[in-house]
Amino acid sequence: MAEKKLHDLIDEQTAAEVKETVRRPPFRFSEVGIPFGNVVRFVEDDRHIRCNSEVTSLSRLPQDLKGFDHPVQGTLWFAYEGKILNDIRNEREAGR
Repeated sequence: MAEKKLHDLIDEQTAAEVKETVRRPPFRFSEVGIPFGNVVRFVEDDRHIRCNSEVTSLSRLPQDLKGFDHPVQGTLWFAYEGKILNDIRNEREAGR
């Protein structure tokens, strides 16, 4: 059995933790103050991105690009103005 890379193990752990916690609603760019067409690049609408002329989701794109066979938390893979989307979301939710 081939050794798994550290980031693969972290992604699997994150996926397991996400399943165990209360499911949050889907990420919406508008909820964290990111306007459509702004530089997260490729923001298609409030829940989707565009990459290579294909509309997809924040979670599906890194899963496809990295070849993962498990779900990933897409907001951990993208940043806006140098800040991870998940961190932006957590800060906004904590401030409510």
